[in-house]
Amino acid sequence: MNTWRALSRFELFHFCWGLVVFIYGHGDLILKWANLGLVLQLLILPNWVSKSNMALNGAWAIHVFSP
Repeated sequence: MNTWRALSRFELFHFCWGLVVFIYGHGDLILKWANLGLVLQLLILPNWVSKSNMALNGAWAIHVFSP
């Protein structure tokens, strides 16, 4: 069961944009959220994108958004 395929690109864009706005509004929590997002990606979406790619994306997000 893949819930991501049920989302339209429009809905996915707004979800991601809302997440970005939330992250910028809570800079002190960014590392916690980035780590949580990486864990969720590795556990929930292993067949959507390869785990190595998810790990690289998570590491990049932590590097870019960390204060």
